[in-house]
Amino acid sequence: TTNPKSILLTGKAGIGKSLFCRKLVRDWSHNRLFEEGQENAKVPDFQFVFLLTFRQLVFPEQKRLNLRDVLMLSSLLNEHSVIDEPLMQYMIDNPEKIFIILDGYDEYKSHREKITGDFETRYPNDPDEKIPVPALIAKIIKGKMLNGAKVLISSRPGEAEEFNEIEEIVFDVRCDIQGFSSLQVLEYIEKYFKENESMKKKALDHIKTNEILLSFGHIPVMCFLMCYCIKWHMTESKTTEKLPVTRTELYLEVIKVFIKKHSSSKYEKMEESKVQEILHKLAELAVNLMMEDKYVFDENDMKKFNLNDEEITNLKASGLLDCCPGVKKSPIDKPPLEFTFTHLTIQEFLCAFLFVEKKQIPEKKKTSDVTFMFMAGMFSREKDEKMMEKLIENIKPRNEDDKRNELLTLSCLYEYKDDGFSTRVINNLKHRYCDRIGRIGFSEITDIDCLYISYLLDIVNLINAEQTKQHSTFTQSFIVNSLFIYDSSLSASEIRMLCNSLVRISIVDALWLCACKLDDECAKIICDMLPRTKITDLNLAVNKITDVGVKIICDMLPRTKITNLVLRNNKITDVGAQCLCSVLIRDDCRVKW
Repeated sequence: TTNPKSILLTGKAGIGKSLFCRKLVRDWSHNRLFEEGQENAKVPDFQFVFLLTFRQLVFPEQKRLNLRDVLMLSSLLNEHSVIDEPLMQYMIDNPEKIFIILDGYDEYKSHREKITGDFETRYPNDPDEKIPVPALIAKIIKGKMLNGAKVLISSRPGEAEEFNEIEEIVFDVRCDIQGFSSLQVLEYIEKYFKENESMKKKALDHIKTNEILLSFGHIPVMCFLMCYCIKWHMTESKTTEKLPVTRTELYLEVIKVFIKKHSSSKYEKMEESKVQEILHKLAELAVNLMMEDKYVFDENDMKKFNLNDEEITNLKASGLLDCCPGVKKSPIDKPPLEFTFTHLTIQEFLCAFLFVEKKQIPEKKKTSDVTFMFMAGMFSREKDEKMMEKLIENIKPRNEDDKRNELLTLSCLYEYKDDGFSTRVINNLKHRYCDRIGRIGFSEITDIDCLYISYLLDIVNLINAEQTKQHSTFTQSFIVNSLFIYDSSLSASEIRMLCNSLVRISIVDALWLCACKLDDECAKIICDMLPRTKITDLNLAVNKITDVGVKIICDMLPRTKITNLVLRNNKITDVGAQCLCSVLIRDDCRVKW
């Protein structure tokens, strides 16, 4: 669409959705919005851009605002910004000159059904009328107010699926932020350590040899935390040994470092017990906010959980909290000072910390997937199998189409790090992960999901190995014939991880990686793997493989068992086609079609 009016932006936790939204505003303010790659395109001439975060739109049900009140909540405005009546009327008359960005739909838990339902129909489409905030936001999204304005909504993927059921909301453009490529992860690390050549070399060597950490780096916020953690370790202990290898370990380590590093002189050599005490207080605050569906708080909220003035001062400077202007009580008032956790994943980690400490499994509808994943990682530290069983029971997939919970369960098992426990869980859920003909299928996955799918394949291999041991002859307990992944964005490092698992499992005979943005490097990794497998059916359609990749595939074919090969809709020219033809007629090539 050349001139979209509505855009849905999705991406996993920490992938950079909020940063992208802020970048849009910054680019607009410097008159360079959409300028990249748009030389001949007509760029919309926005006179007004409003960035609203859903976390700031959480109000008690009785709170009522009009359109001007809501626009004044934009985080871009300060105490000197005033939308007077003539300006408001101009915007109402010229909605095409307005760009509204609504960031973080997934953070609007208790009010989302009021947007996706018909709640707003109870109120008039009058911009001057004071109505409940969810109704007003729904009217903006559905074009019942400021019809013609450009609207962008960002959300985590799972929550964004709710929009699929609403006939009134048809997005002109849906896009997904995929995060860093493997090359960009390494570039980021180089820039982060540019002042210290020795430290940079050690950090790069450590991450290049640890594919798990490289996978984490595809999520920008985790890439930053990983670099921060490595720098702290090497500064304090002069070594990269014992660095975190799960998300949970990474967050726990970094949050402790934030607390210690910004302590006052009184806690300069802060003991572990003091760190745990502050963690506990922060966790109580985080859970209280989650239960109330709040993300914004003030100093009084912090004091309710026994954080003293000195601790609050230290936390403000720690990097764990962001300061933001609150809602003005009147146009002439100075906005009150309010806070949020720097990143939602930090709040989710703290919630998990308290739930595990209290041995509680929270309600699924009140809790995010990321919180459950962090809980699994913490149960691993405690080796608390009983609580882990309760967690898995709470989140396990309920039907064949429940792909979201399939991946969530895998991510939790991966964080728990107990292969014996995982084999029991996966064996009991095999009908959810594998259909009747032995096919495992996933779509719209990212690099980090590949880590969990690779783990699934490894567990399947363990299940079958155990079955063979018990029966002394090869007996497949978990029949997997095919792996299908499509409509995704996968990097070379993740393809390598999948291929390593496919070599180990050695029972898959069909591999379909369609519309996964695979390039020639990915093709080479797949080709290196194929001679060591039983794969006969290879489908790499709708990717970015060129004649270079085709040459690699042609050199590989005679050494494999491939009988079916699909390469349609790649970047292959006549040169690649000739190369294929020359190998297909050879006696040692098994390809039939």
